[in-house]
Amino acid sequence: MSTTQATSDRTAVDDRREHVSQANDVSQANDEQSSSKIVLGSLTLLSCVLVVAADFIGWAIVEKHNPISETISKLAIGDYAWVMDWGLNLFAAGIIAVAVGMFRWNFGNKKWKLASGLLVLTAISILVISEYDQYRGFDGFGADVHYGACYALFGVVFVSAACLGFDLQAIGRRYSRLTFAFAALWLIGCPLFMFAAPDSIDGAVERGLAIALVSWIAMLGWLLTQAPSRRADSSR
Repeated sequence: MSTTQATSDRTAVDDRREHVSQANDVSQANDEQSSSKIVLGSLTLLSCVLVVAADFIGWAIVEKHNPISETISKLAIGDYAWVMDWGLNLFAAGIIAVAVGMFRWNFGNKKWKLASGLLVLTAISILVISEYDQYRGFDGFGADVHYGACYALFGVVFVSAACLGFDLQAIGRRYSRLTFAFAALWLIGCPLFMFAAPDSIDGAVERGLAIALVSWIAMLGWLLTQAPSRRADSSR
């Protein structure tokens, strides 16, 4: 009887140790995921600061640049083109970082994953726009690529924001409302910029849309840095 009881006790102890070990493994994995989200979100926020800084630096160093009437693309030519190019490329890298982080977070459903994939396409569109600038004297093919990437950027950003707007309700209504507001602004503002904005305010309209995009991406990056606490809050 005592031998049977001792064996049973040892089995129970072994089971408890196994459960504790599994719990520790899960906790360690969650900590690693949380750390990666914080890093990715922080990189995204940094990229947003850098792309805005690149634009302001461009105003200062490009002679006679008018940010109201001249678009951002005008900064991507000449001796200082590398400043804006690097700013756009780093911003694209930040968007990829937030896309990876959102996909790993996987807070939502298929719409969330679709939006994460579309964010990658957003980054690719920005890289293409940066490389094939409309003012660099490219032939017809280069100009077609540039404008095609602009149209793609319009579409993928709107669909991504529309998809995330629904799933962000579970995190906070204000984030959902801000995302839907951005999607509406993007849907209306981009066609106005492309087809209706007077040349005298081209730069101002484009920069308004750019600030809206950068602000929205920054919001997503900030949410990534808060992902562990947001997940904990939502489970209560």
